Amino acid sequence: MKHRFNKFIIILCMMQVVACRPDPVPPHLDGPALYERFHGKYKVVTSTSSVAVDVNADGIPSTDLLQEISDLGANYHNYLEIRVILNDPTSSTTRFLFKQFWPEQEISVYSNETKRWEGEDMAYQPDLTVNYSMQGRVRWFTFSPDLKSILVEPNDETDTRDAHRWTLPDSVTILDSIGEPQIKVVNRRRFYTSEGVKEVLVTTIYQRFTMIT
Repeated sequence: MKHRFNKFIIILCMMQVVACRPDPVPPHLDGPALYERFHGKYKVVTSTSSVAVDVNADGIPSTDLLQEISDLGANYHNYLEIRVILNDPTSSTTRFLFKQFWPEQEISVYSNETKRWEGEDMAYQPDLTVNYSMQGRVRWFTFSPDLKSILVEPNDETDTRDAHRWTLPDSVTILDSIGEPQIKVVNRRRFYTSEGVKEVLVTTIYQRFTMIT
């Protein structure tokens, strides 16, 4: 009888230990692991358009936007930033920020006015000067449960994939890579080119170059 009682006590203790053990954290919510894997700034590796465009007006359309937009690959200011916020005072859970910088075209449409181009259709005018301004927008995001994509959330109803500037990504994919992580971002963008305004899908691959944000 005593032997059975002792066995019962042991089984009961084991059940209590198992019951008190916390549930495992899903990989897409594991803040510390996600911080090590994804937190940081990412440089442009490649950027291609869905159709050839002549953005630099040299008469040679290309899908390689690193050739068409010299400011795009000139330095690390054209970066993607992913922040894994482990100690957000406004939330009890880990939060994620997505910030994509892009050299936006700045064109003075009229020589005697300050009005700038806002993405509307217009014919090519050789006398217009095109400059680039580095711009970006911060958005919250979540990881997909399989850690194969990033789900970027719009800030408001005006934050869309069709906006001229700071376009909401069509998709963000986590690539299989050796070494530093790589992220593929697809955006719908409008460019002023030697053939007028063209709307294309832009696929940009980024690779992390620092964890410092």
